[in-house]
Amino acid sequence: MSEQLRDGKTKVANVFDHDEALQHINTPSRKTKGDYFMRHKNKIRLQRRHRRKFFWLFALAAVSALVFAEQIALLYVLSTFAMVGLLIVVAFSNLEARDREMQAVTIRQDDISAKSKDLSRRGKRAA
Repeated sequence: MSEQLRDGKTKVANVFDHDEALQHINTPSRKTKGDYFMRHKNKIRLQRRHRRKFFWLFALAAVSALVFAEQIALLYVLSTFAMVGLLIVVAFSNLEARDREMQAVTIRQDDISAKSKDLSRRGKRAA
């Protein structure tokens, strides 16, 4: 399984390397822009996860420290602020518009499935 090259050298080919060589030929050698942006997007996503994790760890440590220091009144105030913040987020979220969009998508899907069922019934009747 040797091959004579143009420059007179002999190349010994391995049977198992053939598939790997074809795979290497088919894959682009340059990184595409999309690949860079996907890696960048994944990196940002991981950074956000780490920040979120550190935030919750810090919050848990702060609450534990306040409980340990017997500062329950301060915990009540902080929990009240947290509830107010949650209620503000819910108040400003546009749930009605989201529900309308979801309902419109569901209606469209139901119409499509009903039309496909009608078409399949007509095909059975004609046969």
